[in-house]
Amino acid sequence: MQFLPLQCTTAGGLGGPPKCPAGVANGTVLEVLGVGSGEGSYIQKGNEDSLSRVLPGLASATTVYAVYKPQATPAQPGETPPGTYVVVTHTANGGPLRLQLDGAGMIIYISFTSAPTAAEIVARDRPTEFLVPPAT
Repeated sequence: MQFLPLQCTTAGGLGGPPKCPAGVANGTVLEVLGVGSGEGSYIQKGNEDSLSRVLPGLASATTVYAVYKPQATPAQPGETPPGTYVVVTHTANGGPLRLQLDGAGMIIYISFTSAPTAAEIVARDRPTEFLVPPAT
């Protein structure tokens, strides 16, 4: 996994850049890993114990469904970049898992997506190239 440098924000609300911890100034650069499950959040480097909430989901990945390059989209300011590759898997509970990887193959975002199927995730991403085509 790769923690990325992103500026934090003191603004409230859902989404957007990582929230600044108490006592940390707006705009301070934090090393974070993006995690999403309905709504996005970030795990700050040094707080890796917070990964315990996502590791069961990662460990439950049972089958790789597809690996591809996603449609190019511009990175939103202060948010995790879209990634160079995407890996979509099935999990033991039947739900899909979506991993965004950088060019070196390091995980930069983990998404326990609300899409009902792996096929819907792939269709939504509009891949430009498959490294591993969708499993049939």
